[in-house]
Amino acid sequence: MSTTLFSIPKPFEGHTGLIQDNAIRSWLALSEKPTIVLFGNEAGVADAADRFGLIHVPVIKCNERGTPFVNDVFERVRHVSITSRYVYINGDIIVMEDFGRAIRLLDTFESLIVGRRWNLNVETPIDTGRPEERQALRQRVPREGRLFIADAIDYFGFHAGMDWRMPAFLVGRPRWDNWMIYEARRRGLPVVDITASAMVVHQNHEYAHIADSARGKKYGEEGEYNKSLFAVPGRFNVFDATHVFDGDAVRPANEPVYLSKRISTMISARGRRRLMGWILRVIARGRLLARPGYRRLIYRMTW
Repeated sequence: MSTTLFSIPKPFEGHTGLIQDNAIRSWLALSEKPTIVLFGNEAGVADAADRFGLIHVPVIKCNERGTPFVNDVFERVRHVSITSRYVYINGDIIVMEDFGRAIRLLDTFESLIVGRRWNLNVETPIDTGRPEERQALRQRVPREGRLFIADAIDYFGFHAGMDWRMPAFLVGRPRWDNWMIYEARRRGLPVVDITASAMVVHQNHEYAHIADSARGKKYGEEGEYNKSLFAVPGRFNVFDATHVFDGDAVRPANEPVYLSKRISTMISARGRRRLMGWILRVIARGRLLARPGYRRLIYRMTW
């Protein structure tokens, strides 16, 4: 069994180039060395692929601003590298061997593998292939880093047979990552959260590569475009996972945070209001709130 890691890097310039080099070195340091595919023709991508001995696919579909369509990359990768597992990963993400072990779950448990990330300021080269640097990073992350929200998802592991048929989302903009979890759940595919078993590090950076960020609009028109492609009420995130991998075994995600999120997601925005209205009306019956004035107020608030 083998894995393909694929990514759409930003230009290898300045701080961005440094953190992307750090990320690639960590991917190559996995004990089961993956096939790595870099997509796009941003500055320095071809040189990075040559330096690290990676596959480079320069021509991908982009919009008029030059922003890549992530669905095009998901479709192309299976024609570039034939392996049993695939992992899409953002170009600034450092992984370690526990990530490799979690991805190998796909050999026996067909699923979508996701997880939360640790945000960390990184200003110097890191080579996790060196045991001392890997250990130093492991100690530094919980001390200086921050476990980020469940909505921002930076990697997806899935079995080779999965054909996502993804809408034409733009990479690096909101909602396509949430769509991945939605689509897996819609198809009845288990979603496994590996946060507890794999330390995944996002190296903090600025957002100057997004045209509207300088005007205070972090994702601008391209973000609105992505949102228009996925307008399902209930924002799917890591807590919509059906299972958890704790490092030893996969088990159902039955903790309250998962159960409550899955229930919330199942109910549409209007459905939540109607459900709350029903609960309040049940409480109101036989009590002071059953008075007509209060009941009218409850109806106005919840329908």
